[in-house]
Amino acid sequence: MPDYDMEGLQVAFLAHLMPHYLDLETGEVIDVYPGQPHPEDPQRFRRIPSRTETSDAEDRRAFVAQLKSPEARAAIAHAVDDAGAFRAAVSMDRSVEKAWFSFKNDQATRAIEGWLKEVLSPES
Repeated sequence: MPDYDMEGLQVAFLAHLMPHYLDLETGEVIDVYPGQPHPEDPQRFRRIPSRTETSDAEDRRAFVAQLKSPEARAAIAHAVDDAGAFRAAVSMDRSVEKAWFSFKNDQATRAIEGWLKEVLSPES
């Protein structure tokens, strides 16, 4: 079994700009730029899922709900439904901003690990 590029998988999962594929034989993440052909062998290449507006909003809500500080929660709770407003609100407090990026990366890692289990299961 190859060593999968978890950092590349996480970046691909969080990116919205282009499709990414996982080469199941090498573990490599392949970026597909506009106009470039997509890998065609479904036994070898799997398209890596990416975030959606809905899943991003769910993560923002979950992050706010788990914040220990009522002040921090109050400062950003109003912005959970607007990605831009949320980013702006979070950036006002460096410790909250760092916690947000850590939370977001952890969420992405969990999602990618779940996806990999599905992709690598004998039934897929």
